Amino acid sequence: MELRERLGVAVLFLSHDLAVVRHFCDRVAVMHRGRLVESTDRDRLFEAPHTEYTRELLAAVP
Repeated sequence: MELRERLGVAVLFLSHDLAVVRHFCDRVAVMHRGRLVESTDRDRLFEAPHTEYTRELLAAVP
């Protein structure tokens, strides 16, 4: 996070762990079977997911 802010770089972070994504990312894209199904800012995704697949992923977060 410090490097990102100090150097002004973008980072592509791929993960199945949405708990980590929530703390690390500003924007989130959700893919299902190789297709983009949702792309939004982090807070909006966790507060009001648009797709059933995203809701299922969030329900699986411990």
